[in-house]
Amino acid sequence: MEIALVPELCEMTGLTDSHRANFNLMKDLGTVMHKGGNERMREVKALMDEIFQQEKVKELSDQWQIGFDPSPLKVTGQCIPAGNI
Repeated sequence: MEIALVPELCEMTGLTDSHRANFNLMKDLGTVMHKGGNERMREVKALMDEIFQQEKVKELSDQWQIGFDPSPLKVTGQCIPAGNI
């Protein structure tokens, strides 16, 4: 199976120093960024459901003969424990 990544969505981004100094921004960003895997999967599934309920999306995906698997791809990986510094 081939997995293609969109380069524009893979670029590293960051925060400016003024963003990092803003306590409220960092607090809100933490609640968004530090979610559990199950919650993230629910959000992605809800987004995919919302997208594919749109008639225009159905028309275009039929026209281009493309589709998306509604279930996430399961991959195996290795978890490497953090070292001591």
